Amino acid sequence: MSRRNKELAIQIFALFLVCCLIIFLIMNLHNNLARMGIGSGWSFLNSPAGFDLSFTLTSFTASSSYGAAFYTGFLNTVLVSIMGIVGSSIIGGLMGTARWSKIPVISDIGTIYVETFRNIPLLLQIFFWYFTVVRSLPAARDSFSIADLVFLNNRGLYLPEIVLNGSSGYTAIFISLFAIAIIFSYRKSRSYRIKNGQPPNWNKWIWAALFFWLVLVSFSLSYANWELPLRTRFGLSGGIEVNPELASLTLGLSVYFGSYVAETVRAGLNGLSKGQREAAFALGLSFGRTLQLVLLPQALRNITPPLANIYLTLVKASALGAAIAYPELLQIANTALNQTGQALEVSALLIISYLIINLIIVGIFSMIERHYKIGGHHV
Repeated sequence: MSRRNKELAIQIFALFLVCCLIIFLIMNLHNNLARMGIGSGWSFLNSPAGFDLSFTLTSFTASSSYGAAFYTGFLNTVLVSIMGIVGSSIIGGLMGTARWSKIPVISDIGTIYVETFRNIPLLLQIFFWYFTVVRSLPAARDSFSIADLVFLNNRGLYLPEIVLNGSSGYTAIFISLFAIAIIFSYRKSRSYRIKNGQPPNWNKWIWAALFFWLVLVSFSLSYANWELPLRTRFGLSGGIEVNPELASLTLGLSVYFGSYVAETVRAGLNGLSKGQREAAFALGLSFGRTLQLVLLPQALRNITPPLANIYLTLVKASALGAAIAYPELLQIANTALNQTGQALEVSALLIISYLIINLIIVGIFSMIERHYKIGGHHV
């Protein structure tokens, strides 16, 4: 038998063993559930949940189904994950650059931030933001106010909301697609300028389109239907409400994982030759332009893979929101499990939900790696 056939036979045998193991586990699980009198199936997802959620992005009520509850929890997890990723990226980028700076005071600020928040448990930080900071804000009737448009109190942050009806919804979609087209055209123009040494003839139309887009946005906002938060007898109503749990969890995730992002950024910048920075300064570039045009584009090759791992961990760490009653996937799953006893199905929904979110992040970073032609192992 040739070597190739031997390797193929070994792979087939290994696959057969794995299939047998999976079949054995499924049969064993089915027998155990039958012995304990626990039914299985997905019909419970259509049953009324019977509980309310403190924060939803949907019209969820106690009479909604368990399926709607899981969908709401999935959206809440996605929301806090996106906010945490954006927040940690901004904080980490600033602090990583500060720590890399040659100015002692700025570098010390970045070092103190990283060494402080990286070494305090995340759950403890979430408790600090929730119980010590957010809950110590004034009551609703004594809210901090900015021009009676934005209110901040111990019940959350209240912001004006644009109410979209049929026509304004289509306008928002058109404005978004128009913005994407402008960005795409600008990138094509930039690539043409880099390749040929001069901008394309149609470059002026990009600026004309940008001006038209700004006018369109200004006109749309001036005629939009705004719902403002208003003071009532019992607090505030109307507008967008960012509840204390969401704010505390976002702050905790952003500050904690921002310290890891900062270290990643600093390591990526340190991996570049010092001559890059000196040459940029010799050409008269400022520190900011040197970072933007010379250093960060090259550092992305080293920064991108570890950043993906940090963001994946952040998504999974969002489950700690259950500790402060933020209605994310884990909290809703625990409630559904206690009420239905469908452990297998609830666990499967949890696994699939987190897997979907993380696979999307992996796919995005894989595209970024291919775009920058980053070598080494992929995420």
